[in-house]
Amino acid sequence: MFLATAALLVLSGCATRPVQMSLQDLDNLLVGKGCIVRIVDGEPFSLLTVVQKRPATDGAVLRVYIEGDGLAWRTRRRLSAHPTPVNPLALRLMLADPFADKLYMARPCQFVQNEACDARFWSSDRYGVEVVAATNEALEKAKREKGYKHIELVGYSGGATVALLVAAQRTDVISVRTVCGNLDPAAFSRLHRVSPLTGSLNPVDFSSSLQKIPQIHFVGEKDKRIPEEIFNSYRKFFSDTGAMELHRVPDADHHHGWIEQWPQLVRQAIDTP
Repeated sequence: MFLATAALLVLSGCATRPVQMSLQDLDNLLVGKGCIVRIVDGEPFSLLTVVQKRPATDGAVLRVYIEGDGLAWRTRRRLSAHPTPVNPLALRLMLADPFADKLYMARPCQFVQNEACDARFWSSDRYGVEVVAATNEALEKAKREKGYKHIELVGYSGGATVALLVAAQRTDVISVRTVCGNLDPAAFSRLHRVSPLTGSLNPVDFSSSLQKIPQIHFVGEKDKRIPEEIFNSYRKFFSDTGAMELHRVPDADHHHGWIEQWPQLVRQAIDTP
């Protein structure tokens, strides 16, 4: 039985080998958008980030977008050399968001590789302790640099898993939004009959820490990879779901239908402390 990442290639119906985005492609995407690309050094990973700040902001809240799992598997049986995405949807969502202070965070070993980039960090350990710690470290540096007081997290697909795991460890996260979120990796593995991610953490095990954090979970009505069933499994672990909301998005699957709707979706009211 293959790991979840291998199965995703089959589920997506990929007939040809996709091309991962290069740093030059990234630069081309960001031309004229007022963005700054930064590499945040940390242990054990260096993470690529994109900062976009607009005028007329009080600088109190930083909204952070966390990328999905990327292209973890090159073929059904062979892992990619690195998990850089073909289409960084979390970055495109960030660019479509009219909010003032925004930060995009790639996942470990996406775009930037170092000696720590072992394939387990985009397969069995993609949501592991080291990954969450590195994300937290980079986030803390970004927050302190500009003096932000509060953090809003937005995670796409597996980035939603990381966002929830990060939120469970912090006291400054005032909201979490997920898009096609893998909220319960164990339920995902059971649903698609693939091997569990043995080196990864699962947000459902941190429900007591997440329970009071306002959350909106956006699920594409056409998403067969992470359907509403995954949200339902996640919700069962919470004794109080008052801070949690499901929003079904028509005409959206796991990859398509989000960018056009995101400026309106992200404005959806979310009660924060």
